[in-house]
Amino acid sequence: MELITTSNLSHSGPRLPVELVRETLECIEDSEHDDLTAPYIISPVLIACSLVCHAWNDICRPRVFSTIVINQDTARLIDRLSFLHFTAPHLSRYIVCLHLWWDDDVTLVPRWVSDCIVRTKNLSSLYLVWSPVTTVAAHAALSTLGIMSLLPVLRLEELALIGWHVDENGSDILPFLSASSNSLNELVIVITHAFGQETESTAPATIRLGALRELAVIGKGDRFPRINAIECPNLRSLTIEHLGDGPWGVPPGISGELADLTVTASCSSLIPELGHSMRPSDLKLDMQRGSHESYHNVMVWVRDCIACLPFPYVVRELVIGITNEESTDLDALEYPSLYDYEELYCAVRSLPQHGALRKMVVALKTFITSGKIYEDNYEREDAKLKEAFGPLLRTGKMTVSLTLDQVQD
Repeated sequence: MELITTSNLSHSGPRLPVELVRETLECIEDSEHDDLTAPYIISPVLIACSLVCHAWNDICRPRVFSTIVINQDTARLIDRLSFLHFTAPHLSRYIVCLHLWWDDDVTLVPRWVSDCIVRTKNLSSLYLVWSPVTTVAAHAALSTLGIMSLLPVLRLEELALIGWHVDENGSDILPFLSASSNSLNELVIVITHAFGQETESTAPATIRLGALRELAVIGKGDRFPRINAIECPNLRSLTIEHLGDGPWGVPPGISGELADLTVTASCSSLIPELGHSMRPSDLKLDMQRGSHESYHNVMVWVRDCIACLPFPYVVRELVIGITNEESTDLDALEYPSLYDYEELYCAVRSLPQHGALRKMVVALKTFITSGKIYEDNYEREDAKLKEAFGPLLRTGKMTVSLTLDQVQD
């Protein structure tokens, strides 16, 4: 897109209608920000457009300041917020998404920091990232920063608690959920460590998240917290992930109307407890396979997990994702054997015959250290899958497909 600068807009010449300028600027794509550890970069095109004139600046300003990411340390937090607080407090009203990290120095922040954060009352998305080296308790840090007093007045739609240390039953995160329970549509909880003890909580014994539609609970430590005090009666999508060795499962208050369920685990982990009421129509089992683990073990894990579903015959679409964790040379790349696919066939063959399953996808992802990325091996691997599932395919009741994703590491 060619930028129109002030040199193109003479006072005597024609001017673009504001409506056309607005529609044109809305076509500028925002930068993607999937990695919370990476610096957030505002689109340079958007910044350039905001400097054309006052009218363009008025249009661009809400986009430029819509997301604030402070992801290094408390010193960086103070540095970034000082501009908002002392120089341009009027910009706080444009902030709708805020990402905050903090470290042990958070207890020393000046009072004006909490005053600055409390001013961001139009937030709809809040990401709270607990650094692994931080020893300050989350509730103490967030009280110091003013987050706890801000939560009740927000209409948060998205909340992410990233890298948190919680107790075994997750009760210490309940105050944050309780304060934003009325409007929350999407919730992500990433646990890096779960303590064995339980702590007292000032939140209600049960929290009803009536507006919640998407929930992700990800356990990165040995323990997977039992967040039993939340009810999600209208939940449509659930992701649970655990790569540790301990017992794990879905929160018990999940709606029976759940449509999408994603389960991520290593094939050496225990089978999750999937409750007694879930009826997902779309199921994804995403397996992490180490170099020492066989594809056969993956297929057995899938079989046992499907067997734990309370209503397996309502599944319409099944995705089996297998990610090879260890990078490898392409010449040493292994694929499932025909025997492995036959094991998978035994795990699902009754679903289309007695239920709703009509589509299955097997997705293999491998990180490659060297070699040609896209080797011509798809037809060979797809043929093995089709041979194993031949009896089902010939009935015409379902389709089976294979995807191969080779990523240069």
